[in-house]
Amino acid sequence: MRKKIVAGNWKMNVNLQQTQQLLTDLIEEANTYPSDVKVIVAPSFTNLQTAVQQLENVNIEVAAQHMSEHEKGAYTGEVSADMLKSIGLNYVILGHSERRQYFGETNAKLAQKVSIALANKLTVIFCVGEELENRKNNTHFDIVTQQISEGLFHLSPVELDKIIIAYEPVWAIGTGETASPEQAQEMHAHIRNVIADRYTIGVADSVSILYGGSVKPSNADELFTKPDVDGGLIGGAALKADDFSAIVNARSDQKLQQYVGLTFTVAPINPVNEILIAELSELGFDTFVETETGLEAYILEENFDHTILDDLYVFENPDFDVSYTVEQIAQVNWNEEWEKNFNPIKVDDQCLIRAPFHPAEEVPYEIIIEPKMSFGTGHHATTYMMLKHILAEKWEGKKVLDMGCGTGVLAILAYKKGAAAVDAIDIDNWCYVNTLENIARNQCPAISVKEGDASLINATYNVIIANINRNILLQDMPIYATHLAENGSLFLSGFYEEDLPVIKEKAASLGLTYQTHLEKDKWIGAKFTK
Repeated sequence: MRKKIVAGNWKMNVNLQQTQQLLTDLIEEANTYPSDVKVIVAPSFTNLQTAVQQLENVNIEVAAQHMSEHEKGAYTGEVSADMLKSIGLNYVILGHSERRQYFGETNAKLAQKVSIALANKLTVIFCVGEELENRKNNTHFDIVTQQISEGLFHLSPVELDKIIIAYEPVWAIGTGETASPEQAQEMHAHIRNVIADRYTIGVADSVSILYGGSVKPSNADELFTKPDVDGGLIGGAALKADDFSAIVNARSDQKLQQYVGLTFTVAPINPVNEILIAELSELGFDTFVETETGLEAYILEENFDHTILDDLYVFENPDFDVSYTVEQIAQVNWNEEWEKNFNPIKVDDQCLIRAPFHPAEEVPYEIIIEPKMSFGTGHHATTYMMLKHILAEKWEGKKVLDMGCGTGVLAILAYKKGAAAVDAIDIDNWCYVNTLENIARNQCPAISVKEGDASLINATYNVIIANINRNILLQDMPIYATHLAENGSLFLSGFYEEDLPVIKEKAASLGLTYQTHLEKDKWIGAKFTK
């Protein structure tokens, strides 16, 4: 789920002494800030290091107001991304309308800056917005679309995860004018749709979009409760600690959005759950939790209509038994609910799978994923058993395939245990994108991800991991056997204990030898060798 972000752009307004005083005032207010709000301030270049030092033990981040498109060299007066990173910055604002207007920053130049910032591990607050003339002649959507496509669409989905977009109607900056909450929501929804068209709905839903046109304590509440407004890029009001803090605290019960929850009872759970998640994601459902009997899925009430379920494949397949109930969910802060209900998973005191907001623990292997991906964290018996298998094996120097990678936790653990190279494949676009996100989040550069089925396998592997479902396993086992090296290991899960004999029989016919298996909640995780 997206967090609320409030960033203060101080522009060229405060000197060193004023910066120190403003920071002191903010620090006094910081203990009132909600834990689910990311707070950022952007002083001028000369005061950045002072801000970093003064805020060292405070939950306020520091951003630069811009940076050079050059990495280094004879560019008098310029400041590079590496210089910003070297003093402890994690954020930079790029594309502010004043930089575009007064310093000739084009979309092409900004695209260069974005790439350099990301290469230096800086999260970018990327500004877009139209002038009054564009809105009057009804080209405001076109202008913003062009700014986004030319400035950001060279990025991969993983790279886009490090972008925060700030919509700032130029006619509302420093004028006292502001877009109405409805106008802001309309443009923010348009931006999200533009991203979804280029990438996926899942990618678009993960991007935070801030409003940046004269946000004040008096209008912040109404702006921030709009579903696609994820916070603000604050100008003048950021120069007064009381005003800025009031905006940070605006609607601290943020996003009291009305959700509809669908509880699906399915048989067989695999592959129905996998198919359901894929189909429902395309319809706008944004949260899923696997249960013992099926799946819980959640969607904003405004996006739900019973008829959107009519053409789902799971209802048309005679081999599937699927029913569901619908419940309107009470208005809650979904960020806080996830933090309360999303539990870390620890496997054999060796591997911890947690969300970013959970505390780290002293374990040999740690995997960090976002709570929206909870069904792929190891809570399910099949994933849990495969994690145990991986922990029990030696992986140094091995080439590994994770087939049906889901959120990538198995591939990531194999890599962290020393695998020389890991390929991950999943037929579902949502899983493909989120595996990419998790690989980046866990800094696993030797993992390659592809979207597709077993027909993409074109290498030989020391180990193949396949956590799919019985029918797909039986169909694809000949491919696995062909691409498994001599003395290699094949780990299979996604089937029940009563299916083990047929899996063993199929393996034997392919020259594979059964070694052992784990059992959890009637699910099986088996090991074979060649």
